[in-house]
Amino acid sequence: MSTTGKFIRLGTLCTLLLASACTSVPANKPPQTPFEIVELGLDDDGEKRRYIVLDDKRYISGPYGDKHDVIALINTIKRTSSPAIISNRALNLPNKPANLMLTVYDFRAPAECGGYTFHVYEGNELQILQFDFPENGKIIRIRDYTQGPTPFVSAGLWGPYDHTDGTTMDMCLLAGDAGKDGMGLMEGGYEIGWITNIVDWKQAELGTEYANAVSASNRCLQKKTALARQPAMPQTRKTTTQGMDKTYRVQPGDTLGSIALKMYGDSSRWIDLYTANSSLIGSDPNKLPDSIVLELP
Repeated sequence: MSTTGKFIRLGTLCTLLLASACTSVPANKPPQTPFEIVELGLDDDGEKRRYIVLDDKRYISGPYGDKHDVIALINTIKRTSSPAIISNRALNLPNKPANLMLTVYDFRAPAECGGYTFHVYEGNELQILQFDFPENGKIIRIRDYTQGPTPFVSAGLWGPYDHTDGTTMDMCLLAGDAGKDGMGLMEGGYEIGWITNIVDWKQAELGTEYANAVSASNRCLQKKTALARQPAMPQTRKTTTQGMDKTYRVQPGDTLGSIALKMYGDSSRWIDLYTANSSLIGSDPNKLPDSIVLELP
């Protein structure tokens, strides 16, 4: 068959897949579409086509998860977690990174931030944010490639390698026309113009779970950080005296910032509390165990 014939067949296949895949989304549960720009135009055949323009590249589907939330959460996890080195054989990845060893950061959000479990994996030109989603007694590992081997790898679930591990289902691929959609040729093993689009009911559910967990965790953690760093309130400032209690028992809902504000009138002194009690609190000042007795420096 000639090259022209192959492209004609691919174009026909794309049209059929676009029609059937998009109509498979339940009306009461549409996929999230946090587009930066939406462009409508006419191609050479007079057909109106719909594009999503992101980072100077055109797409025909939108991601699950806001890229700013994804990147901010990754930075928080790396800043507050201890790294470990693992073999890439420990992960069931659709493509093995060139380097044999990966750095991993394990993170569990505080209960008040949802208690979600995440992992960040990094290697040579590789970064993955993994969300562990519990379902029916099993863990579905939803992996978002934020850095990888193709120009279509980006924060948010829609890249060619984003996938779930722990199920027999892959993220759905939606066919497009490479010439009309400007998507170009991808990594070997993928048809021209194929990109991920979560349109199946189950995939839409997992994509939404991922997006909501990332957003809720990031915004809660950012709020907690801002609270711990809020400026002093001199009008209510207290000072430790000989007659003042030198200890404080942690109550449910307490943070180091709120305790510093209560005891000193200055929430920024949370770092003094942490320095004096780090052996009790542990490596993460945001994870404050209930009922421990803190020394007040």
